[in-house]
Amino acid sequence: MDARLKQQKEYPRAMRPYVLTLYEMVREVKPERVLEIGVQNGQSTKTILMALGMNKNGRLVSIDHKRRHGVLDQDYSDLKQYWTFILGSSHLPETLQAARHAIKDDQQYDMLFIDGDHKMPGIQQDWDNYEPLVKPGGLILMHDIYNKNEDVSQVWEKIKYKKLGFNWGWVRTTVLPGFGIVKKPPYENLQR
Repeated sequence: MDARLKQQKEYPRAMRPYVLTLYEMVREVKPERVLEIGVQNGQSTKTILMALGMNKNGRLVSIDHKRRHGVLDQDYSDLKQYWTFILGSSHLPETLQAARHAIKDDQQYDMLFIDGDHKMPGIQQDWDNYEPLVKPGGLILMHDIYNKNEDVSQVWEKIKYKKLGFNWGWVRTTVLPGFGIVKKPPYENLQR
């Protein structure tokens, strides 16, 4: 296990309760292509990259509307080889196109992590735009699926694919963010 993982686990953000889950999923699934919507302070970004580094394979493509200087500072600079950063709103057609171009034309993403826009209709648009980029049988992860202060739960409830939600991990004793795992069916013709 990457020794820096403890630092991410102890970082006091809403993703803290799920850092080890995210890390182990990437370690065990061994995705070659991961797409992340929302970087913020880089907690999930670093976690995914550490797992890819331990796997010695894979590429994380991250989308954020702000330039995230310093996310991979000197303590994480070895992970840059696994990372592609796309600056832009996930809602813009050119950003979606950049996410498509970040992988080969005949490929899809093995895993998608949605943790960007948390308000309707933005979260719905992220699902609608980026879910088709995930290969059949791939995983879609979502943060804040139980957070009463956000709209992610509205999209979570509408998802028809097999899914598992974690409703543990209180933050500041008042917020239960939640973490969701969706398994895209291994075939294309299923209602979303």
